[in-house]
Order: sequence, then C-alpha cells, then structure tokens
Amino acid sequence: MKKKLLLLLFQMLFISGILIFNSCSKSDDETTEQQTTQLTALKNKYAPYEIVMLTASENIFTSSSFNATINDQQVEINAQENNASFILPDLSNGSYELNFSLDNKNYTVAINVVAATNIAAPQEYMSQMQTDINSHIVSLNNQITILEQNSDTPSEYQSLKNDVVKYTNLLNEYTTAYNNLSDTDKQEFAKVIAANKDLITEFNNLNSDLSASFTNLRTPNSVQDYEADVEASMGKFVFSVAYTVGHIPLILTGGKLLAASFNPGVLAALGVVTTSFLINVADTVTAAVTLTSKSIKPFEFITETSLVVYESGVEKITDIKARYRSLINNDADNPDNGSVITTIAGKYNNLKDNYNSFIGNLPSFIRPSYVMQSLKNSYKAIARSVSNNYITINNNTNPNVNLQQLNQPDGTINISATTDAETDQNFTYTVNYTNTKFTGSLTKTVNAKVTGTDICSQGIMTAPVISNVTVQCNNDNEIAIQISFTANGTGVLVGDGFGYADPSSTEYPTRLYFFSPGATEFSIAYNGYDVQLISGDVNSGVIEITLSGSGNCIDGQSAMQSLNSNYPNYIWKVELMNQCNQRSSQVTL
Repeated sequence: MKKKLLLLLFQMLFISGILIFNSCSKSDDETTEQQTTQLTALKNKYAPYEIVMLTASENIFTSSSFNATINDQQVEINAQENNASFILPDLSNGSYELNFSLDNKNYTVAINVVAATNIAAPQEYMSQMQTDINSHIVSLNNQITILEQNSDTPSEYQSLKNDVVKYTNLLNEYTTAYNNLSDTDKQEFAKVIAANKDLITEFNNLNSDLSASFTNLRTPNSVQDYEADVEASMGKFVFSVAYTVGHIPLILTGGKLLAASFNPGVLAALGVVTTSFLINVADTVTAAVTLTSKSIKPFEFITETSLVVYESGVEKITDIKARYRSLINNDADNPDNGSVITTIAGKYNNLKDNYNSFIGNLPSFIRPSYVMQSLKNSYKAIARSVSNNYITINNNTNPNVNLQQLNQPDGTINISATTDAETDQNFTYTVNYTNTKFTGSLTKTVNAKVTGTDICSQGIMTAPVISNVTVQCNNDNEIAIQISFTANGTGVLVGDGFGYADPSSTEYPTRLYFFSPGATEFSIAYNGYDVQLISGDVNSGVIEITLSGSGNCIDGQSAMQSLNSNYPNYIWKVELMNQCNQRSSQVTL
C-alpha cells in the first residue's frame, strides 16, 4: 500500500526548465501532411529525475494528459492551459529527443542530459528538507492564526489549518520511508533532491519574500508611505501567483506514469519534494487571502469635527487621516480603483479559479480541503495617517490669509497660516489625496481660523472704559454685579479664573476685588465668582458677575443690602482689562 502511495506521488512534482517554442511550419502546398514543430529548450542541460516544464506562448496542449517518448521510454506529460510538465527518466549523459503528437501535429524537444555533480550526502539533504518544511509549517500556521484573529468568522480557515496538519503527516510518512531505505536507495534519493534543489529553494524564497513584505502593512505608529509598501507587496504577490499558477501541472495527477522502474529512494524523494511544493501552494493561497483582507484601499478622509485654529505664522503639525479598506468582490472591475487595487483583486481571482480547478484533480489523500472563496461583499476599514507624497492643500477662501503646506522628511505635514489683519480670520481650504494607482481623487474641506496680528505692540489699543456699575437681583435671585463698558480693538477679556493668580497677570480678567474687615489691602476674590457677557459684545456690552458663595438676595432687601448682609463691612470694587493687559479704572460698588 505504501509503495502504491509513493507511486502516485511521482507524477505530482513541480517545476523546472522553461522551453521556448520555435515553430517550423510546412509550406502552403504541403498542408495535407502532418505538421512538425521543433521546440528548443531554454536550459542547455537537465539532470536525471529533474522536473521539466513546457510553456507555450499559445495553448497547444489540448489534452490535460498525454504520452511522449524519450530514448524509447514512455513518459506522461500533464498539462493545464499553456503549461505542461514531465519528469525526466534516469538517463545516461547524452543528447536525446522528446517526441509527442497532439491534434495531428508532431512536436520534438531536444534534451541534453548531464548528471548532477557534487551531490551531498543523503542525510544532509533529508535534514535540510525537514528543517525547511517544518520552518515553513510554523510560518504558515502563524499566518493562519493572524487571519483568524482578524476575522469575524475565524472558522472559515479551519480547513486551511487541517491542510497544514495533512502536510505535516505526509512529511512524517516520507521521513519514515527514507529511514527504511537501503544505502543504495538513499543515493537515489540524493540524486532526485540534487536535481530539483534549485526549484525547491526558488519556491521557498519566493513565498518567504512575499510574507516578509506584509510586515510593513501592519498598522503603523507614525506616518509611512503605506501605498509604496502595498505596491511592493503587490509586485511580489503578482510574481508569486504567476509562478504558482504556471507550475500547477507539476503537481497534477494525470493517471499513469511508468513509475514501476523507479526505486523506493526515488519515490521517497518525490514524496518529500511534493510535500514541500504543496505547502508552498498553501502559502501562496494564504498570502492572497492575507493581502486582500488588509485595509489597503483609501476611500474617504477623516473629517475634522471642530474649527481648526492657527496662530499666525506658527507652523502647526497636521495629521491627515484617511480610512483604508480591505478588498471586496467587485474591486477587479471597479473603474474608481487604480491599477494596484485592480491588479491585486484580479490576481486573487485568477489564483482562486486555477487553484480550485487544480485541487479537484488531485487524489484524495493529498487533496487540500480548503477551497478559495470569492472576495467578500463587505469590507473592514482602518484609519491611517496619509503620507505627504499624496496630499496637496489648496483652495484657501480668504485672500487675507496666506496658507502654506510644509512637507516634512518623515512624511508628516506642517501647515502655516499667516495674516496681516488685526482681527481673527476665518477661512476654508481643501485637502486632496492623489494617487491614481489606488483610487480616484479624495477631497475634504477644512473649516479654519487664524488669529489676528498682535496689535498690542502697535499702540492702537486703549484700556476698556466702565461706564456704569449696578447691583441687581437677577432672575435666579442671585446678587448680580452688572458692568456696562466699551473697549476698542479686540475688546475686553471676559472671564473669571481658578486658583491663585498674580494680580499683575491677565488671569481673572473680569476682576472682582474685596477688602475684608481687619485686612490691610484689597484682594482678588479667587474662586469666588462667575462671569458672563449678558448683552452686547466684547467691544460694547454688559458683563455680569455673580458670587459663588453666599451670593443670594435676601427677601425684603435690595441686592446691595443683601450683599452687605451676607458680607458685613466688606468693600467691593471691579476692574476690566484687554489682551494687552490694559486696565480700566477700578470702580467701587
């Protein structure tokens, strides 16, 4: 039974030299004769047991499985679309010709056989294959775990995990088979590995590079050129998919092969190599799902929820964020998508179709249970800071404001807004995202304000003027000190304060002082009152001060009588100021 299992694996191997077709057709008056095409091998030599792939510029392989002869030995060629493969028999050094016929046309391929040299010890090959495959299995399991963690339905990857277990068990079986080989058969094992070692290494490195490129696609802590990283991953992904799809015939089981002449050493080696290639196919599939599941397409800006305030002439660090989403079902054909997005989605679909067709032709004991699904109709999204490579800021609506975009080396953007106007200037501007490889243009409008110039140094501001002060009982029955005023320029500062403040500062700008019994001087009523502008504006209006403590009016008493009752023998006075710390005269109540 084990021998039968190993025999089946002989026909499943991946990959080798690519043959370029040079056609030599008969003249028009000889069209009734059978046409012969001479094919030229790209490689100038092949080793016994090397896996050879034929690739045509057009699909001449009209059968998925057909026989050919070389040195009077029959070999089976397996084909899919314009790719076909066969395993070179154990031939002596020399020149040979592969012959086959399809659709009443004859094809010949010149094959130069040169035995591999410097073949290492069998155990060295076996140990290296075990190390590489086990390392690959660990990496593949880690990738699947990440997919599960980021999925709303992690069970969708259970069959992919089961396939990895299946390949692990296959490796264990072929390891046992190797350990049971005679020394002579182990030498044959080494010949097979040596003949195909470059192919194994190439496929391993290809998928390792692809997986490594995904590291930069994780959520960054700072601004990065995310689009450049996605484009780099796309390039590796496209190559990996093309490589995998192009070499599918190498692991297709086509039926009968003349495997009876192969000894157990050859079959054990083919089993190990086949396991390696199957894991690489699973790796390519996992990478395809991983890349399309990542949020890689920008589709809308994150908008500001409040007015953006700039201090005139001061650069402000601006974190421009956009939402990026995973790929969805129609992205390959969506005209709004750029070439990077359509290429990734299209290559995913290409891999899905070829992979799903391919696994149906494998025998059950090695057939993957995971079936690639169409891209989903819903997406996941994440906010990312956008690199300044793709951002332009324009359409400033206020001619009194000079707006500058200052790109920084780390990808961030500083914005400087300046004005010569004395007063604050409101304006809007547009933020544009432009990278046609990813999407059509994205825009958003930002509402902003830049503070006016410092007019204090220009000598045009004067101190506020208090025109009247009254003490009233307001609608809330609070003792209310109401101050009528006028002020030029930027007007008065309206507000109270918190905690202690230097009397010479502009803290507690609407200033209430008191002189208590036994004191030697007036003091600010720290934390003792609230302030609001009840009419007018900061240039002309009425400010109301209410006491925080015992500040209620007493029935039967006026507001001033209530104040004196609550604070016997206190003296009160008020003062206003502007941003230049110019102060009104103090008015005693």
